[in-house]
Amino acid sequence: MIGDSPLEGSDIKTDSLFQNLIFGFVLLCLIYLLSQGNALLFHGITELFSISVAWSVFLLMWTTRKITRNKTLLFLGIAYLFIGFIDLFHTLSYKGMNVFEGIEGSNTAGQLWISARGMEAVSLLLVSILIHKKDRIPVRKYMVIFSLITTLILAVIYYTEIFPVCYIEGQGFTQFKTLAEYAICLILLLSIRGFHKCRKELDRRVYSLLVMSLSVSIASELAFTIYIDVYGFFNALGHFLKVISFGLIFQALVYSSVHHPYSTIFQELKKDTEELSISQALHSSLIANISDVLVILDKEALIKYISPNIENLYGWSSVIRANQSVWENVHPDNIKTLKQAFSRLLDKKDSRETVEIRYRRADGHYTDIQLTGRNLLSDSDINGVLVNFHDITERLDSETKIQESEERFRVLHNASFGGIAIHDKGLILECNLGLSEISGYEYNELIGMNSLQLIAEDSKDKVLNNIKLGYEKDYEVQGCRKNGEEYPLRVEARNIPYKGKPVRVVEFRDISREKQNETEKNRLKESLMQVQKMETVGRLAGGIAHDFNNMLGVILGYTDIIMENEGPQWPNYNYLNEIKKASQRSADLTRQLLAFARKQVVNRRVMDLNNTITLMIEMLDRLAGAEIQLEWSPEMNAGSVEIDPNQLNQILVNLCMNAKDEISGQGRITIETGSSFIPEEECKNWEDCCPGNYASLTVRDTGAGMDEDRKSHIFEPFFSIDFESAEHSGLALAAVYGCVRQSGGFINLESEVGKGSEFTIYLPRVDSLQKNS
Repeated sequence: MIGDSPLEGSDIKTDSLFQNLIFGFVLLCLIYLLSQGNALLFHGITELFSISVAWSVFLLMWTTRKITRNKTLLFLGIAYLFIGFIDLFHTLSYKGMNVFEGIEGSNTAGQLWISARGMEAVSLLLVSILIHKKDRIPVRKYMVIFSLITTLILAVIYYTEIFPVCYIEGQGFTQFKTLAEYAICLILLLSIRGFHKCRKELDRRVYSLLVMSLSVSIASELAFTIYIDVYGFFNALGHFLKVISFGLIFQALVYSSVHHPYSTIFQELKKDTEELSISQALHSSLIANISDVLVILDKEALIKYISPNIENLYGWSSVIRANQSVWENVHPDNIKTLKQAFSRLLDKKDSRETVEIRYRRADGHYTDIQLTGRNLLSDSDINGVLVNFHDITERLDSETKIQESEERFRVLHNASFGGIAIHDKGLILECNLGLSEISGYEYNELIGMNSLQLIAEDSKDKVLNNIKLGYEKDYEVQGCRKNGEEYPLRVEARNIPYKGKPVRVVEFRDISREKQNETEKNRLKESLMQVQKMETVGRLAGGIAHDFNNMLGVILGYTDIIMENEGPQWPNYNYLNEIKKASQRSADLTRQLLAFARKQVVNRRVMDLNNTITLMIEMLDRLAGAEIQLEWSPEMNAGSVEIDPNQLNQILVNLCMNAKDEISGQGRITIETGSSFIPEEECKNWEDCCPGNYASLTVRDTGAGMDEDRKSHIFEPFFSIDFESAEHSGLALAAVYGCVRQSGGFINLESEVGKGSEFTIYLPRVDSLQKNS
């Protein structure tokens, strides 16, 4: 039929639009003529028309709310309900209406106008922002909010003077009113922009009518910014445009809610169907390509659904057989564990369980998988237990490799020669057993400990500074063991990544033995140098003493001949006697030099050490003097030694004289004997010491003592000489040294400043058999 053709439908729409335009034009002309005759009546009619349209918009949106898909338009209908109320009060407060007694019409009407237009502009802006949302709107909530806002506006305008003045008689509208109109225009422009951004959410005709309505509203507001007389041309123009704007809004919502709702429903339904198809296709594609298999089980563990990717992953068909149980392909060793987990799942709603099992593939081989189940029996869509099959073969292989690597690392870690620790800003994260052995702490005590606890207090600042600087060279500090003992420690650190963060790995090496060896090496070196020096001095002194002794023999010989021939009556006899005394003292000096050089002619005899010294005690006591107490403390089993008696006498006399010189005022000299066995490991402490049994002779005094420097030179010839004293030659201790060495012994000296000195002579002990022989 011709009437059903699209062309005829298009003509009908064109005719309808033309008729509407003719009707609107005639209506506007009538309103204009009316405005020329009675401006107040014109204003009342246009405002009542706008109010009617506003309330019609609310009624329209309210009655069609169940079929209107876009619920945001209902929000706009609620807004226009209250906008109509404010416009009603604007109309009743207009100049000349005289409805409210004591109200200055033009200003109050202007304030209500700004309030209504502001509410309208903000509401349209919110709709343009929220138009894409499909959620139901809280009608009661919005009704309450708009009621409160409307009540507040009316109360502020009618009962307070808070609201700014909008109109002054004879001057026109105030600057505030003008700026408010501009602000409303700006908000309406933003609303147009908002509708334009979400135009796909609206029918094309509805979108066009909304934009046209907002544009006319902007023109209306601009007209109200340039008139002065409330009955003037621009006032009338503004009301014309307002009527047109409300008419366009009404037509847009009528088209959306009455003429076009089902078309919109089917359009959105088609859109939702397309989106659902896309979603289902995406879901199917995801299920087919994910690395996990999804299974839904009933209460009897029978398979209700299994994702199709099981065929690619495990070789099984995704077609479910009747009464197919999930237990069929589980390894027999894991069935009991899996059934227990499944039982726990059924006991509690929405519970989860995870278990690792071996699952049989279609080719008969078993694969390690992790099953994660969740009880969704209460879910109306799933109504079962949702299980996820996750292949963990690669993870287990990686874990095995990591464990093997960690074990290799741990073996090497613990086999390293020293302590190793990994710390993060001082906090120990990992360490080896070597650190436990060095520090004395157990492994569990070290983990989590501040590594600075392993460092002595004096070295902590140095270590902390090196940590901050990231220092990566070795350096030495003092370590501190658990028992508080300090020891020399060499530390070397490197910055490394560990478990995803930068840390420092540190090697702790106890260098106590190295320090001891170094000290021993230095001591042996010094000892060797001392021996070499003493040997050199000894050879020099021995040679000089031998020649000097020969010359002294000649001097003494001729002196004796002259003294014997001339006799005591000779005037020069006393001079010769002084020459003889000086020569004898020089001879004693040469004997001491020879003793030091060990070139003295000796006559060794085996003698009991205690008996021999006992016979000398009285003489030594006289040498010590009245102010010094001499104590004799022999050990019963001191034993016998083989030594020249004169050398033993010389040793004791020189040591006692040296002790006497060290004591200022009263004091004590103690002479002791003893016996001891010196093992091989202790022999390194003394020069030319051999392991064996020794008899010891100790001379101890309470004198001033010696510092380390003096101790190192005390046995050197002339080191301790007192140039102001004629009694001391500086060879006494050198002679003692020579006599002891010539007798096969050695000397140990212990001394401390302020606490005296102790000389101990060790002489090889002679047993009874050798003594009798």
